[in-house]
This record gives sequence, C-alpha cells and structure tokens, in this order.
Amino acid sequence: MSLPAESLFQRWLAEHRGIVVKVARSFTAAPADTADVQQELWLQLWLSLPTYAGQAKPSKWIYRVCLNTALTWRRGTARLERRIEPGADTANVATPDASPSEHAGDRELLEKLYAAIHTLSEFDRVLVLLLLDGQAYR
Repeated sequence: MSLPAESLFQRWLAEHRGIVVKVARSFTAAPADTADVQQELWLQLWLSLPTYAGQAKPSKWIYRVCLNTALTWRRGTARLERRIEPGADTANVATPDASPSEHAGDRELLEKLYAAIHTLSEFDRVLVLLLLDGQAYR
C-alpha cells in the first residue's frame, strides 16, 4: 500500500461506493437498516484497511470485507428481519439524463431485483451480487 491509509480510504469512498450500497441493499429490507449496514461496512473497511496488502484488486478486497460484514450482520438480525418496503430508497439509482418514465421503470425493475435477491439464501445472495458486478466467486 503506497498511499497513506486515509488517502487510500478517501479514494475508495469515491471509487467503490457502489459496492457498499449494493451489498447493504441486498442484505437489508428496510431503508433504515440499509443506512446502518452501509455505515457498518465503511467502518469495517476502515478497520480492515491495515490488512490490505495490495495483492488483490481493491474492488475484490472491498467485496470480500463487505460481504463478510453483511453476512455477520444478517446472521445477528435474522430473527428481526422485516418485510421489504415497497419503494424503498431507489430514487438515486437511475441515470440523471433518463426521462421520468424511465426513472420509474428503472426503480420498479430495481425493486423487483432486490425483492428477488432478498428471497435467496445468504450464499446465493453473494453469488448473485458477484455475478451482477462481473466478479469471480474466487
């Protein structure tokens, strides 16, 4: 790791935010839980940063830390899982130059995708997330 930890982490905040958001959304049902899990993922990434040796691509390492953290969170809250709330925070996902009808269609499709992901086992969720991002399971 050639950059100081804080600089590297700041860069990762900007470059890999999508990984954190996707993992958090895939393991939570309520927007409040999603925000909490995102904070937990960023915290765990910061705490784990000293263990990053630079041997793996940052995105793969971030995925590994985030997935392990989300799985731990999920196991701890499985008894308290709530139902998926329709229309849960998908407003920021569509592209900014899309028309309002395209935004609505994208949000609806994204809601269906996350609802389907929520029905999967933990292992299958991990596989689907990796597949959707073009990542290898290894």
